[in-house]
Amino acid sequence: MKHKMIMHERKRRKSYVSKPKITYDNVDYKPGEYPETQYTEAEQALITELSKQKIDYMAQIPFIRKDEKTKGGQSKQYIADIIIKNVNIILEVEGSKSASSDNPNRDRYFQEKGFQMIHIPNEVALEYSYLLADLIKAFLSHCKKT
Repeated sequence: MKHKMIMHERKRRKSYVSKPKITYDNVDYKPGEYPETQYTEAEQALITELSKQKIDYMAQIPFIRKDEKTKGGQSKQYIADIIIKNVNIILEVEGSKSASSDNPNRDRYFQEKGFQMIHIPNEVALEYSYLLADLIKAFLSHCKKT
């Protein structure tokens, strides 16, 4: 009888733990190729607006730094929050979690790869994601004309 109560208590406790489902927005890549990451609320808001505007993007894309290794021997990597396809722009959402994004080496690395970095404060991405998506769409339509 005691054993059944313990199992029931474990099942009840597990029901309170919610794990977010990890999704990748690029069909060109398999989900198993990337480390599991989790979008911040600001990134989710911006991704939602980009999807509504039908802007072609990729999210949470790792860039492996082959020359640098971790203590475990694995290659170090930078994660690009959102990449706008066809124009090589990376939108870096600056939140409390991504303190490493304020790194000149990181910006230089992406510039050497041909990307332009745009740092967006977390609060701006949350409150004005619709406006940011409109600006990006206007920029993309301008690029197509020229």
